[in-house]
Amino acid sequence: MSEDETKPVEAKPSAPESAPAPKKKGGASRIFAWLLMLIVLAGIGGLGYLYAVQHPERLQALIHRLTSHPAPSTPAPASSPVAPAPVPAAPAPEASRTAPATGPTPTGADAASAQELMAAMHRLQEQLQQVEADNDQIRKTLAQQQRMDLNSRLRLIADPATGLKQLSLLWQDVSLSPALSDTQREQAVSMAAAANQALTQNALWLQHLDRFIAETGQPESGPDLIPHFSHPWLAWLAGQFHLRPATGNADKGSVILHARLVRIRNGMAIESWPSAHDWQPVHAELVLLASAAQKPGTKAPAALGLPDDFKTMRQAVANLHGVARQWLETAP
Repeated sequence: MSEDETKPVEAKPSAPESAPAPKKKGGASRIFAWLLMLIVLAGIGGLGYLYAVQHPERLQALIHRLTSHPAPSTPAPASSPVAPAPVPAAPAPEASRTAPATGPTPTGADAASAQELMAAMHRLQEQLQQVEADNDQIRKTLAQQQRMDLNSRLRLIADPATGLKQLSLLWQDVSLSPALSDTQREQAVSMAAAANQALTQNALWLQHLDRFIAETGQPESGPDLIPHFSHPWLAWLAGQFHLRPATGNADKGSVILHARLVRIRNGMAIESWPSAHDWQPVHAELVLLASAAQKPGTKAPAALGLPDDFKTMRQAVANLHGVARQWLETAP
Protein backbone atom coordinates (compact mmCIF):
# COMPACT_ATOMS: atom_id res chain seq x y z
CA MET A 1 0.00 0.00 0.00
CA SER A 2 1.11 3.46 -0.62
CA GLU A 3 1.79 6.10 1.98
CA ASP A 4 -1.20 8.18 0.85
CA GLU A 5 -3.63 5.39 1.46
CA THR A 6 -2.45 4.71 5.00
CA LYS A 7 -3.16 8.34 6.29
CA PRO A 8 -6.47 8.85 8.10
CA VAL A 9 -8.99 11.10 6.53
CA GLU A 10 -9.75 14.25 8.56
CA ALA A 11 -13.38 15.33 8.79
CA LYS A 12 -13.96 19.01 8.10
CA PRO A 13 -16.98 20.78 9.58
CA SER A 14 -19.41 22.05 7.11
CA ALA A 15 -20.33 25.70 7.02
CA PRO A 16 -23.59 26.53 8.90
CA GLU A 17 -26.59 27.33 6.92
CA SER A 18 -27.76 30.91 7.08
CA ALA A 19 -30.97 31.45 9.25
CA PRO A 20 -33.98 32.82 7.56
CA ALA A 21 -34.41 36.59 8.10
CA PRO A 22 -37.42 37.59 10.30
CA LYS A 23 -40.31 39.09 8.62
CA LYS A 24 -41.14 42.66 9.55
CA LYS A 25 -44.65 43.47 10.86
CA GLY A 26 -46.66 46.04 9.23
CA GLY A 27 -47.27 49.57 10.56
CA ALA A 28 -51.06 49.07 10.73
CA SER A 29 -50.82 46.48 13.51
CA ARG A 30 -48.72 48.81 15.69
CA ILE A 31 -51.17 51.68 15.37
CA PHE A 32 -54.06 49.44 16.32
CA ALA A 33 -52.23 48.27 19.52
CA TRP A 34 -51.58 51.83 20.65
CA LEU A 35 -55.18 52.86 20.08
CA LEU A 36 -56.42 49.88 22.09
CA MET A 37 -54.09 50.79 25.00
CA LEU A 38 -55.30 54.41 25.03
CA ILE A 39 -58.95 53.29 25.08
CA VAL A 40 -58.28 50.97 28.05
CA LEU A 41 -56.44 53.67 30.01
CA ALA A 42 -59.19 56.18 29.33
CA GLY A 43 -61.79 53.70 30.55
CA ILE A 44 -59.86 53.00 33.73
CA GLY A 45 -59.50 56.72 34.41
CA GLY A 46 -63.20 57.35 33.84
CA LEU A 47 -64.17 54.52 36.17
CA GLY A 48 -61.82 55.91 38.85
CA TYR A 49 -63.32 59.37 38.49
CA LEU A 50 -66.85 58.03 38.82
CA TYR A 51 -65.84 55.99 41.93
CA ALA A 52 -64.22 59.04 43.53
CA VAL A 53 -67.34 61.13 42.90
CA GLN A 54 -69.72 58.52 44.29
CA HIS A 55 -67.56 57.38 47.27
CA PRO A 56 -65.25 60.24 48.34
CA GLU A 57 -64.85 59.01 51.95
CA ARG A 58 -63.56 55.61 50.79
CA LEU A 59 -61.12 57.34 48.51
CA GLN A 60 -59.81 59.53 51.35
CA ALA A 61 -59.47 56.49 53.65
CA LEU A 62 -57.55 54.66 50.91
CA ILE A 63 -55.26 57.64 50.36
CA HIS A 64 -54.67 57.98 54.13
CA ARG A 65 -53.83 54.28 54.47
CA LEU A 66 -51.45 54.41 51.52
CA THR A 67 -49.68 57.52 52.82
CA SER A 68 -49.47 56.36 56.48
CA HIS A 69 -47.79 53.04 55.59
CA PRO A 70 -44.66 53.59 53.54
CA ALA A 71 -44.00 51.16 50.79
CA PRO A 72 -41.58 48.35 51.60
CA SER A 73 -38.08 48.86 50.40
CA THR A 74 -37.08 46.88 47.35
CA PRO A 75 -34.46 44.26 48.23
CA ALA A 76 -31.09 44.73 46.66
CA PRO A 77 -30.32 42.44 43.71
CA ALA A 78 -28.38 39.31 44.51
CA SER A 79 -25.67 40.25 42.05
CA SER A 80 -24.84 43.46 43.99
CA PRO A 81 -21.67 42.82 45.99
CA VAL A 82 -22.05 45.81 48.42
CA ALA A 83 -25.15 46.44 50.61
CA PRO A 84 -26.41 50.03 50.63
CA ALA A 85 -25.75 52.07 53.79
CA PRO A 86 -28.77 52.30 56.17
CA VAL A 87 -30.51 55.62 56.06
CA PRO A 88 -31.22 57.00 59.65
CA ALA A 89 -34.86 57.47 60.44
CA ALA A 90 -36.08 61.03 60.55
CA PRO A 91 -36.59 62.33 64.11
CA ALA A 92 -40.12 62.65 65.34
CA PRO A 93 -41.56 66.13 65.13
CA GLU A 94 -41.38 68.30 68.26
CA ALA A 95 -45.14 68.45 68.48
CA SER A 96 -45.41 64.67 68.62
CA ARG A 97 -42.78 64.48 71.40
CA THR A 98 -44.40 67.09 73.61
CA ALA A 99 -47.97 66.05 72.98
CA PRO A 100 -49.62 65.06 76.28
CA ALA A 101 -50.52 61.46 76.73
CA THR A 102 -54.20 60.97 76.59
CA GLY A 103 -55.50 58.86 79.49
CA PRO A 104 -58.68 56.92 79.76
CA THR A 105 -61.83 58.96 79.81
CA PRO A 106 -63.31 58.96 83.37
CA THR A 107 -66.59 57.20 83.70
CA GLY A 108 -69.55 58.01 85.91
CA ALA A 109 -68.36 55.58 88.63
CA ASP A 110 -64.92 57.27 88.75
CA ALA A 111 -66.54 60.68 89.12
CA ALA A 112 -68.72 59.42 91.97
CA SER A 113 -65.67 57.90 93.74
CA ALA A 114 -63.79 61.19 93.38
CA GLN A 115 -66.72 63.11 94.86
CA GLU A 116 -66.91 60.68 97.80
CA LEU A 117 -63.16 61.06 98.37
CA MET A 118 -63.40 64.85 98.32
CA ALA A 119 -66.32 64.72 100.75
CA ALA A 120 -64.35 62.43 103.10
CA MET A 121 -61.36 64.79 102.96
CA HIS A 122 -63.62 67.74 103.71
CA ARG A 123 -65.11 65.92 106.72
CA LEU A 124 -61.63 65.01 107.95
CA GLN A 125 -60.51 68.62 107.63
CA GLU A 126 -63.53 69.78 109.62
CA GLN A 127 -62.77 67.21 112.32
CA LEU A 128 -59.14 68.36 112.51
CA GLN A 129 -60.27 71.97 112.83
CA GLN A 130 -62.67 70.97 115.61
CA VAL A 131 -59.91 69.06 117.42
CA GLU A 132 -57.60 72.08 117.13
CA ALA A 133 -60.34 74.34 118.49
CA ASP A 134 -60.92 71.94 121.40
CA ASN A 135 -57.18 71.88 122.13
CA ASP A 136 -57.10 75.68 122.15
CA GLN A 137 -60.01 75.76 124.57
CA ILE A 138 -58.31 73.20 126.81
CA ARG A 139 -55.09 75.22 126.78
CA LYS A 140 -56.99 78.39 127.68
CA THR A 141 -58.84 76.62 130.50
CA LEU A 142 -55.58 75.15 131.80
CA ALA A 143 -53.90 78.56 131.69
CA GLN A 144 -56.81 80.09 133.61
CA GLN A 145 -56.65 77.33 136.23
CA GLN A 146 -52.91 77.81 136.62
CA ARG A 147 -53.38 81.56 136.99
CA MET A 148 -56.07 81.00 139.64
CA ASP A 149 -53.79 78.66 141.60
CA LEU A 150 -50.96 81.17 141.37
CA ASN A 151 -53.16 84.03 142.59
CA SER A 152 -54.43 81.96 145.51
CA ARG A 153 -50.85 81.32 146.66
CA LEU A 154 -49.91 84.94 146.16
CA ARG A 155 -52.83 86.05 148.33
CA LEU A 156 -51.61 83.75 151.10
CA ILE A 157 -48.11 85.18 150.80
CA ALA A 158 -49.40 88.75 150.86
CA ASP A 159 -51.28 88.08 154.10
CA PRO A 160 -49.23 89.58 156.99
CA ALA A 161 -50.33 86.72 159.27
CA THR A 162 -48.44 84.14 157.16
CA GLY A 163 -45.30 82.96 158.96
CA LEU A 164 -41.80 82.48 157.64
CA LYS A 165 -42.14 78.70 157.32
CA GLN A 166 -45.31 79.06 155.25
CA LEU A 167 -43.71 81.85 153.21
CA SER A 168 -40.77 79.64 152.33
CA LEU A 169 -43.02 76.77 151.21
CA LEU A 170 -45.41 79.03 149.29
CA TRP A 171 -42.64 80.81 147.40
CA GLN A 172 -41.20 77.42 146.43
CA ASP A 173 -44.60 76.38 145.06
CA VAL A 174 -44.91 79.68 143.18
CA SER A 175 -41.48 79.21 141.57
CA LEU A 176 -42.73 75.92 140.05
CA SER A 177 -45.86 77.44 138.53
CA PRO A 178 -45.95 77.23 134.67
CA ALA A 179 -47.87 80.53 134.57
CA LEU A 180 -44.72 82.53 135.45
CA SER A 181 -42.33 84.19 133.06
CA ASP A 182 -38.60 83.53 133.31
CA THR A 183 -38.02 86.79 135.20
CA GLN A 184 -40.82 86.07 137.68
CA ARG A 185 -39.54 82.54 138.19
CA GLU A 186 -36.07 83.79 139.09
CA GLN A 187 -37.58 86.32 141.51
CA ALA A 188 -39.75 83.63 143.10
CA VAL A 189 -36.70 81.41 143.64
CA SER A 190 -34.84 84.29 145.30
CA MET A 191 -37.88 85.03 147.51
CA ALA A 192 -38.02 81.39 148.63
CA ALA A 193 -34.31 81.48 149.49
CA ALA A 194 -34.76 84.75 151.43
CA ALA A 195 -37.66 83.30 153.42
CA ASN A 196 -35.67 80.19 154.26
CA GLN A 197 -32.69 82.30 155.34
CA ALA A 198 -34.88 84.48 157.60
CA LEU A 199 -36.46 81.38 159.14
CA THR A 200 -33.02 79.90 159.91
CA GLN A 201 -31.75 83.18 161.36
CA ASN A 202 -34.74 83.58 163.67
CA ALA A 203 -34.30 80.01 164.96
CA LEU A 204 -30.64 80.78 165.74
CA TRP A 205 -31.62 83.91 167.68
CA LEU A 206 -34.11 81.91 169.74
CA GLN A 207 -31.34 79.49 170.73
CA HIS A 208 -29.16 82.36 172.00
CA LEU A 209 -32.10 83.84 173.93
CA ASP A 210 -32.73 80.46 175.58
CA ARG A 211 -29.11 80.43 176.75
CA PHE A 212 -29.38 83.90 178.33
CA ILE A 213 -32.73 83.04 179.92
CA ALA A 214 -31.11 80.06 181.59
CA GLU A 215 -28.25 82.23 182.88
CA THR A 216 -30.61 84.87 184.32
CA GLY A 217 -32.95 82.51 186.13
CA GLN A 218 -34.57 83.07 189.50
CA PRO A 219 -31.97 83.54 192.25
CA GLU A 220 -31.73 80.92 194.96
CA SER A 221 -33.93 81.78 197.91
CA GLY A 222 -32.39 82.03 201.37
CA PRO A 223 -33.30 79.79 204.33
CA ASP A 224 -36.69 80.16 205.98
CA LEU A 225 -36.43 82.32 209.11
CA ILE A 226 -39.47 80.73 210.84
CA PRO A 227 -38.30 77.89 213.09
CA HIS A 228 -39.68 74.38 212.90
CA PHE A 229 -41.80 73.21 215.85
CA SER A 230 -42.09 69.66 217.12
CA HIS A 231 -45.69 69.98 218.08
CA PRO A 232 -47.86 69.00 215.09
CA TRP A 233 -50.23 71.86 215.38
CA LEU A 234 -47.49 74.44 215.74
CA ALA A 235 -45.54 72.86 212.87
CA TRP A 236 -48.61 73.06 210.61
CA LEU A 237 -49.18 76.67 211.55
CA ALA A 238 -45.54 77.63 210.96
CA GLY A 239 -45.63 75.92 207.58
CA GLN A 240 -48.35 78.24 206.35
CA PHE A 241 -45.93 81.19 206.43
CA HIS A 242 -42.42 81.73 205.05
CA LEU A 243 -39.95 84.37 206.08
CA ARG A 244 -36.76 84.65 204.03
CA PRO A 245 -34.08 87.31 203.63
CA ALA A 246 -34.73 89.96 200.94
CA THR A 247 -32.75 89.73 197.68
CA GLY A 248 -30.11 92.33 196.76
CA ASN A 249 -30.22 94.83 193.91
CA ALA A 250 -28.17 92.56 191.65
CA ASP A 251 -30.59 89.75 192.09
CA LYS A 252 -33.50 92.06 191.43
CA GLY A 253 -31.89 93.21 188.14
CA SER A 254 -31.32 89.61 187.09
CA VAL A 255 -34.95 88.78 187.78
CA ILE A 256 -36.15 91.76 185.76
CA LEU A 257 -33.81 90.87 182.85
CA HIS A 258 -34.99 87.29 182.95
CA ALA A 259 -38.63 88.39 182.66
CA ARG A 260 -37.84 90.69 179.74
CA LEU A 261 -35.94 87.98 177.90
CA VAL A 262 -38.80 85.53 178.33
CA ARG A 263 -41.28 88.07 176.97
CA ILE A 264 -39.06 88.91 173.97
CA ARG A 265 -38.41 85.24 173.29
CA ASN A 266 -42.12 84.43 173.26
CA GLY A 267 -42.74 87.28 170.81
CA MET A 268 -39.93 86.16 168.46
CA ALA A 269 -41.30 82.62 168.49
CA ILE A 270 -44.40 83.95 166.77
CA GLU A 271 -42.25 86.25 164.57
CA SER A 272 -43.09 89.41 166.48
CA TRP A 273 -39.71 91.04 166.85
CA PRO A 274 -39.18 93.70 169.54
CA SER A 275 -38.97 97.35 168.70
CA ALA A 276 -35.79 99.34 169.18
CA HIS A 277 -37.22 100.94 172.35
CA ASP A 278 -37.76 97.54 174.01
CA TRP A 279 -34.64 95.84 172.70
CA GLN A 280 -31.86 98.39 173.30
CA PRO A 281 -31.92 98.23 177.18
CA VAL A 282 -32.06 94.45 177.10
CA HIS A 283 -29.22 94.28 174.57
CA ALA A 284 -27.07 96.57 176.77
CA GLU A 285 -27.64 94.41 179.87
CA LEU A 286 -26.78 91.27 177.88
CA VAL A 287 -23.52 92.87 176.75
CA LEU A 288 -22.60 93.66 180.42
CA LEU A 289 -23.54 90.13 181.45
CA ALA A 290 -21.44 88.57 178.69
CA SER A 291 -18.48 90.87 179.42
CA ALA A 292 -18.56 89.93 183.11
CA ALA A 293 -18.44 86.26 182.16
CA GLN A 294 -15.29 86.73 180.07
CA LYS A 295 -11.83 86.02 181.40
CA PRO A 296 -9.91 88.95 182.85
CA GLY A 297 -7.78 90.79 180.28
CA THR A 298 -9.96 89.86 177.29
CA LYS A 299 -10.26 92.91 175.05
CA ALA A 300 -12.50 91.43 172.34
CA PRO A 301 -16.16 92.36 172.70
CA ALA A 302 -18.41 89.63 173.92
CA ALA A 303 -20.29 87.78 171.16
CA LEU A 304 -23.97 87.67 171.94
CA GLY A 305 -25.21 86.04 168.76
CA LEU A 306 -28.04 88.57 168.72
CA PRO A 307 -28.47 91.63 166.47
CA ASP A 308 -28.33 95.25 167.60
CA ASP A 309 -31.89 95.62 166.29
CA PHE A 310 -34.41 93.65 164.25
CA LYS A 311 -34.99 96.25 161.56
CA THR A 312 -33.33 94.15 158.85
CA MET A 313 -35.49 91.14 159.69
CA ARG A 314 -38.69 93.16 159.60
CA GLN A 315 -37.71 94.65 156.21
CA ALA A 316 -36.95 91.19 154.76
CA VAL A 317 -40.34 89.84 155.86
CA ALA A 318 -42.12 92.94 154.56
CA ASN A 319 -40.40 92.45 151.19
CA LEU A 320 -41.62 88.84 151.04
CA HIS A 321 -45.20 90.05 151.48
CA GLY A 322 -44.82 93.13 149.28
CA VAL A 323 -43.60 91.28 146.15
CA ALA A 324 -46.69 89.06 146.27
CA ARG A 325 -48.95 92.11 146.52
CA GLN A 326 -47.23 93.71 143.51
CA TRP A 327 -47.76 90.55 141.43
CA LEU A 328 -51.42 90.49 142.36
CA GLU A 329 -51.86 94.13 141.33
CA THR A 330 -50.18 93.57 137.94
CA ALA A 331 -51.77 90.16 137.25
CA PRO A 332 -53.78 89.96 133.99
